[in-house]
Amino acid sequence: MSTPAAMLDFAAVDLDGTILDSDGVVSPRMRLGLEVLRQHGLRLIVVTGRSPYSVTKLGLGTDLFSLFEPVMALRDGDIIWDRAAGAVMHARYLTGPVAPKMLADLPDVVCEYVDATVATSRAAALRYSLFYGFPRSAITIEPHPPATSVLKIVAFHDFRGQRANRLDLAGTSHHLSPAADRLVVTPPGSCKAAGLDYVLRHCRGRGGFDQVMAIGDGPNDECLLGVVPHGIAVANAEPAAAARAALTLRVPLADYLAGFTGPVAGRRPDRCPHIAQWTETSCRP
Repeated sequence: MSTPAAMLDFAAVDLDGTILDSDGVVSPRMRLGLEVLRQHGLRLIVVTGRSPYSVTKLGLGTDLFSLFEPVMALRDGDIIWDRAAGAVMHARYLTGPVAPKMLADLPDVVCEYVDATVATSRAAALRYSLFYGFPRSAITIEPHPPATSVLKIVAFHDFRGQRANRLDLAGTSHHLSPAADRLVVTPPGSCKAAGLDYVLRHCRGRGGFDQVMAIGDGPNDECLLGVVPHGIAVANAEPAAAARAALTLRVPLADYLAGFTGPVAGRRPDRCPHIAQWTETSCRP
């Protein structure tokens, strides 16, 4: 069974791996699918792991973004950005000693800011570019970047000889890659669902996710796909993300959207454990 599209008000949409192809482009057919959602009365909200700077570097243009609401949840929910005004409405940054400590102790670090991505070395810039598919030309090299107003830090280092917990990462969310050579540090509770909750409450006067559909593919979409009754994981989504969704597609997303009349019957949403933590630790530098 499907749920009539008229019962939905919003569609939260991821970018990379979802509506962007491997070249960072939205295909004509994908755009058509997004237009179909709009024709059904859904308001589209970008919810992505990219920073405002990274979104602008995509060069998608105002024509495509006209399909979306101007307020977006970026940097996995940590930045609420008004694209039309080019302004940050709300932000969560790394606080305490973690950023200064990492910049002082590690040689290959990349810092994400609202308006820049800065690497402390060429090696760090290259590895970041390759791993995230981010243009190397858009990364500034600065051996001593600011330790304030940092959204996210990625450190490339062999942590087998220097355990990450020696860096005093208390009060952050952090993840070591399986290869143990990449450490990602963000504010605690970074979560797309929490960022979307802020957008709905403060910009739309809506509480809860009952009338929201979400589309995503990766680990950072797990909570988002789980908190809405109509979470859609694209084909080839990460297993953990697909497990939280009401539907995992077997066809390309563009094809699904082109024939969209309403999502499949929803599932009972999960509770997001990050929303309260997100609110408590929200900050401006």
